[in-house]
Amino acid sequence: MSEIARWLARLLWWEILRFQRIPRIKRMRRWWLDRVSGSTARRMIRQDRFARRHGQAILTFSLTLMLASIAITGCYFAALAFVNSGMLSPRIGR
Repeated sequence: MSEIARWLARLLWWEILRFQRIPRIKRMRRWWLDRVSGSTARRMIRQDRFARRHGQAILTFSLTLMLASIAITGCYFAALAFVNSGMLSPRIGR
């Protein structure tokens, strides 16, 4: 499951970086950074640096949790379907 999450994270990270390289997006960010105060601009630059450094790892971790949640939910619903169909019978009274 971790390999699937890692592959999805790489794919999403590549798309995010590709989106940020679009000239219109770059122009909008530069325009916005020119018009905000110095502390706000520094904070944005610091956040961008953090995202470039740790973003893919955070994305991989989040996708791993999401895939684990989907797997656990699927197993739970499969078990409920088996109990409702009679394939599994719970032992009651023992």
